[in-house]
Amino acid sequence: MKYQLIKIIIIGLLLIQFACESNQESATSEQESIISTTIMEMDSVIEEGEVGAIPIQNTIEDFVPEGYRMIGEAVGSLNGDDQEDAILVVQSEATADKERVVILLVRNEKGNYEKVVENSQAILCQDCGGLLGDPFQRVVIKDDYFTIEHFGGSSDRWARYSTFKYDSETGKWKWHKDATVLTSAHDLEMKETVKQETDECVFGRFDIER
Repeated sequence: MKYQLIKIIIIGLLLIQFACESNQESATSEQESIISTTIMEMDSVIEEGEVGAIPIQNTIEDFVPEGYRMIGEAVGSLNGDDQEDAILVVQSEATADKERVVILLVRNEKGNYEKVVENSQAILCQDCGGLLGDPFQRVVIKDDYFTIEHFGGSSDRWARYSTFKYDSETGKWKWHKDATVLTSAHDLEMKETVKQETDECVFGRFDIER
Protein backbone atom coordinates (compact mmCIF):
# COMPACT_ATOMS: atom_id res chain seq x y z
CA MET A 1 0.00 0.00 0.00
CA LYS A 2 2.76 2.46 0.91
CA TYR A 3 4.50 1.82 -2.39
CA GLN A 4 1.34 2.67 -4.31
CA LEU A 5 1.24 5.95 -2.38
CA ILE A 6 4.87 6.65 -3.30
CA LYS A 7 4.03 5.98 -6.94
CA ILE A 8 1.09 8.41 -6.86
CA ILE A 9 3.25 11.13 -5.27
CA ILE A 10 5.99 10.74 -7.89
CA ILE A 11 3.50 10.82 -10.77
CA GLY A 12 1.91 13.94 -9.27
CA LEU A 13 5.29 15.65 -9.06
CA LEU A 14 6.03 14.77 -12.69
CA LEU A 15 2.71 16.25 -13.79
CA ILE A 16 3.38 19.47 -11.87
CA GLN A 17 6.84 19.74 -13.41
CA PHE A 18 5.55 19.22 -16.93
CA ALA A 19 2.72 21.69 -16.40
CA CYS A 20 5.17 24.32 -15.19
CA GLU A 21 7.55 23.73 -18.09
CA SER A 22 4.94 23.72 -20.86
CA ASN A 23 2.46 26.11 -19.19
CA GLN A 24 -0.35 23.83 -20.39
CA GLU A 25 -3.32 22.33 -18.57
CA SER A 26 -2.58 18.82 -19.85
CA ALA A 27 0.54 16.86 -20.62
CA THR A 28 1.80 16.48 -24.20
CA SER A 29 2.08 13.05 -25.84
CA GLU A 30 5.80 12.99 -25.03
CA GLN A 31 5.11 13.82 -21.40
CA GLU A 32 2.40 11.15 -21.20
CA SER A 33 4.88 8.64 -22.62
CA ILE A 34 7.45 9.56 -19.93
CA ILE A 35 4.84 9.17 -17.18
CA SER A 36 3.69 5.82 -18.57
CA THR A 37 7.27 4.55 -18.71
CA THR A 38 7.87 5.71 -15.14
CA ILE A 39 4.78 3.81 -13.91
CA MET A 40 5.88 0.62 -15.68
CA GLU A 41 9.39 0.85 -14.24
CA MET A 42 8.08 1.39 -10.72
CA ASP A 43 5.67 -1.56 -11.01
CA SER A 44 8.53 -3.74 -12.18
CA VAL A 45 10.67 -2.68 -9.21
CA ILE A 46 7.84 -3.34 -6.77
CA GLU A 47 7.27 -6.83 -8.22
CA GLU A 48 10.95 -7.63 -7.72
CA GLY A 49 10.63 -6.70 -4.03
CA GLU A 50 12.52 -3.42 -3.97
CA VAL A 51 11.84 0.30 -4.12
CA GLY A 52 15.08 2.00 -5.01
CA ALA A 53 17.68 0.29 -2.86
CA ILE A 54 15.29 -0.46 0.03
CA PRO A 55 14.27 -4.17 0.22
CA ILE A 56 10.65 -5.01 0.95
CA GLN A 57 10.95 -7.28 4.00
CA ASN A 58 8.26 -9.23 5.76
CA THR A 59 8.15 -9.73 9.53
CA ILE A 60 7.84 -12.61 11.97
CA GLU A 61 4.25 -11.55 12.71
CA ASP A 62 3.31 -12.18 9.07
CA PHE A 63 3.58 -15.92 9.77
CA VAL A 64 1.14 -16.05 12.68
CA PRO A 65 -1.80 -18.10 11.32
CA GLU A 66 -5.31 -16.75 11.62
CA GLY A 67 -6.84 -17.80 14.93
CA TYR A 68 -3.44 -18.13 16.63
CA ARG A 69 -1.43 -15.87 18.89
CA MET A 70 2.31 -15.65 19.42
CA ILE A 71 3.61 -17.09 22.71
CA GLY A 72 7.33 -17.15 21.93
CA GLU A 73 9.97 -16.09 19.43
CA ALA A 74 13.72 -16.12 18.96
CA VAL A 75 16.13 -14.73 16.37
CA GLY A 76 19.59 -15.90 15.32
CA SER A 77 21.40 -17.92 12.68
CA LEU A 78 19.68 -21.25 12.03
CA ASN A 79 21.45 -22.52 8.93
CA GLY A 80 25.03 -21.28 8.89
CA ASP A 81 24.66 -18.34 6.49
CA ASP A 82 25.07 -15.69 9.23
CA GLN A 83 21.67 -14.15 8.45
CA GLU A 84 19.26 -13.46 11.29
CA ASP A 85 16.65 -16.21 11.02
CA ALA A 86 13.77 -16.71 13.44
CA ILE A 87 11.64 -19.23 15.30
CA LEU A 88 8.02 -18.49 16.05
CA VAL A 89 5.85 -20.30 18.62
CA VAL A 90 2.09 -19.83 18.25
CA GLN A 91 -0.94 -21.12 20.10
CA SER A 92 -4.42 -21.71 18.75
CA GLU A 93 -7.24 -19.68 20.20
CA ALA A 94 -9.86 -21.74 18.41
CA THR A 95 -9.21 -25.37 19.33
CA ALA A 96 -10.10 -26.82 22.72
CA ASP A 97 -6.63 -28.30 23.23
CA LYS A 98 -4.93 -24.96 22.42
CA GLU A 99 -2.67 -26.48 19.77
CA ARG A 100 0.87 -25.11 19.81
CA VAL A 101 3.04 -24.86 16.72
CA VAL A 102 6.75 -24.12 16.32
CA ILE A 103 7.59 -22.46 12.98
CA LEU A 104 11.14 -22.14 11.64
CA LEU A 105 11.80 -19.14 9.40
CA VAL A 106 14.99 -18.54 7.40
CA ARG A 107 15.90 -15.49 5.35
CA ASN A 108 16.29 -15.73 1.59
CA GLU A 109 18.70 -13.74 -0.59
CA LYS A 110 16.33 -10.75 -0.60
CA GLY A 111 16.18 -10.64 3.18
CA ASN A 112 12.64 -11.99 3.47
CA TYR A 113 11.61 -14.74 5.88
CA GLU A 114 10.52 -18.07 4.42
CA LYS A 115 8.87 -20.88 6.38
CA VAL A 116 10.97 -24.03 6.08
CA VAL A 117 9.33 -26.37 8.59
CA GLU A 118 6.73 -26.42 11.36
CA ASN A 119 5.89 -28.84 14.16
CA SER A 120 2.77 -29.08 16.31
CA GLN A 121 4.16 -31.83 18.59
CA ALA A 122 7.27 -30.08 19.97
CA ILE A 123 5.67 -28.02 22.79
CA LEU A 124 3.99 -29.47 25.88
CA CYS A 125 0.37 -28.52 26.53
CA GLN A 126 -0.61 -25.48 28.55
CA ASP A 127 -1.71 -27.65 31.51
CA CYS A 128 1.25 -30.04 31.48
CA GLY A 129 3.34 -28.13 34.02
CA GLY A 130 1.52 -29.21 37.19
CA LEU A 131 1.10 -26.61 39.93
CA LEU A 132 3.63 -24.34 38.24
CA GLY A 133 1.28 -23.91 35.29
CA ASP A 134 2.25 -23.61 31.65
CA PRO A 135 5.58 -25.46 31.26
CA PHE A 136 6.73 -23.75 28.07
CA GLN A 137 9.46 -21.22 28.89
CA ARG A 138 11.16 -20.11 25.71
CA VAL A 139 13.06 -21.13 22.58
CA VAL A 140 16.73 -20.17 22.16
CA ILE A 141 18.88 -20.01 19.00
CA LYS A 142 22.67 -20.26 19.12
CA ASP A 143 25.19 -21.15 16.39
CA ASP A 144 22.81 -23.17 14.18
CA TYR A 145 21.38 -24.98 17.22
CA PHE A 146 18.05 -24.21 18.81
CA THR A 147 16.62 -25.39 22.13
CA ILE A 148 13.05 -25.58 23.39
CA GLU A 149 12.89 -25.09 27.17
CA HIS A 150 10.19 -26.40 29.55
CA PHE A 151 9.86 -26.17 33.32
CA GLY A 152 7.22 -27.61 35.64
CA GLY A 153 6.26 -29.54 38.76
CA SER A 154 5.45 -28.46 42.32
CA SER A 155 7.74 -29.30 45.26
CA ASP A 156 9.51 -31.72 42.95
CA ARG A 157 10.46 -29.79 39.86
CA TRP A 158 11.77 -30.64 36.45
CA ALA A 159 13.30 -28.79 33.54
CA ARG A 160 13.61 -30.22 30.05
CA TYR A 161 15.75 -28.94 27.20
CA SER A 162 15.18 -30.33 23.69
CA THR A 163 17.98 -29.34 21.33
CA PHE A 164 18.18 -29.51 17.52
CA LYS A 165 21.15 -28.94 15.20
CA TYR A 166 21.25 -27.89 11.55
CA ASP A 167 22.62 -30.53 9.18
CA SER A 168 24.17 -28.81 6.14
CA GLU A 169 24.17 -32.04 4.09
CA THR A 170 20.41 -32.53 4.27
CA GLY A 171 19.35 -28.92 4.94
CA LYS A 172 17.28 -30.13 7.90
CA TRP A 173 17.39 -29.73 11.69
CA LYS A 174 18.08 -33.00 13.50
CA TRP A 175 17.19 -33.88 17.07
CA HIS A 176 20.51 -33.51 18.86
CA LYS A 177 19.80 -34.38 22.50
CA ASP A 178 17.42 -34.01 25.42
CA ALA A 179 18.43 -32.97 28.93
CA THR A 180 16.15 -33.28 31.96
CA VAL A 181 17.06 -31.77 35.34
CA LEU A 182 15.16 -32.86 38.46
CA THR A 183 15.18 -30.99 41.79
CA SER A 184 13.21 -31.37 45.04
CA ALA A 185 12.28 -28.89 47.77
CA HIS A 186 12.22 -31.79 50.29
CA ASP A 187 15.55 -33.29 49.31
CA LEU A 188 18.13 -30.64 48.46
CA GLU A 189 20.61 -33.38 47.55
CA MET A 190 18.31 -34.73 44.87
CA LYS A 191 19.61 -33.52 41.58
CA GLU A 192 19.64 -35.75 38.56
CA THR A 193 20.53 -34.90 35.02
CA VAL A 194 19.47 -37.29 32.30
CA LYS A 195 20.90 -36.84 28.82
CA GLN A 196 19.62 -38.87 25.96
CA GLU A 197 21.57 -38.94 22.73
CA THR A 198 18.97 -39.15 20.03
CA ASP A 199 18.54 -40.76 16.65
CA GLU A 200 18.37 -39.14 13.22
CA CYS A 201 14.85 -37.79 13.80
CA VAL A 202 14.38 -34.45 12.06
CA PHE A 203 12.54 -31.59 13.73
CA GLY A 204 9.44 -31.92 11.56
CA ARG A 205 8.82 -35.41 12.96
CA PHE A 206 9.85 -34.78 16.57
CA ASP A 207 7.21 -35.60 19.22
CA ILE A 208 8.01 -34.45 22.76
CA GLU A 209 5.51 -36.93 24.24
CA ARG A 210 7.10 -39.94 22.51
